[in-house]
Amino acid sequence: MLHEGRRFSVNFTKSDGQMLALFNRGNWQIRAETNDGIKELRARGFNDCRPEEREQAEEDGRMIDKLIDFCICDWDNEVMPEMREHLEEQKKALQG
Repeated sequence: MLHEGRRFSVNFTKSDGQMLALFNRGNWQIRAETNDGIKELRARGFNDCRPEEREQAEEDGRMIDKLIDFCICDWDNEVMPEMREHLEEQKKALQG
């Protein structure tokens, strides 16, 4: 998706347990295209990280929250009505 002139890849992964590869919010994987390639956004900094790394993690966290909110709203507004309609059609077909 494009947001504020930047391109992001946003994925939601459902898992039975914690996925160590996901550094940001829960089961969301968010990557940004940069001039240096693809960068995964991280919302957490470590205790011993430099102040600029901590600041970057906070900035990434704010961006992650915005992108997740957008995806959830888009899902609710675009996908769910279509999915409900499809399920209703299947229900009618089963009832004969």
